[in-house]
Amino acid sequence: CPLTAALDRWVEASVQPAARRYFGSRVVEIRQIASYGCRGRNGNSFGNISEHAFGNALDMAAFRLASGQAIVVAKAWWRGTQRERAFLQEVFAGACAEFYTVLGPGSDRHHYNHIHVDLLVSNARGGRHYCQPAPGRVPVAEAPSDPKSTASVSLIPFVGPGTD
Repeated sequence: CPLTAALDRWVEASVQPAARRYFGSRVVEIRQIASYGCRGRNGNSFGNISEHAFGNALDMAAFRLASGQAIVVAKAWWRGTQRERAFLQEVFAGACAEFYTVLGPGSDRHHYNHIHVDLLVSNARGGRHYCQPAPGRVPVAEAPSDPKSTASVSLIPFVGPGTD
């Protein structure tokens, strides 16, 4: 499955290094709020079919660290600590390099509480991916005295709605 392979690459290349850099811990869970769902884009029953309808998209609302700390997109994107904002901005920028479509808080009213990723090839025109808000337009938070860690990268479970 191309989406699973892209998620694995992104977690290894962006998510785990950012978690180690800003928290000295590894991500052990990514809380997803939407994966497969036969529906139109943004929940609209008219117009274009969502990539979720093809199992080609994932919406992620939070990241849980081995330390137990949760970084919740809706809370931390704008009002989180410097480390939380820096972590989310770094994983978002990494997603923009890996996936063809990446939407997050500030892109539109439908993505205020999560990061959406998908592999809609037609969004990658001229070698560029569709990424909103565009990295660099949102100031990157600085995290003072980055911790050092020897945390290892391992497979993490993707947890769906209603499971705790």
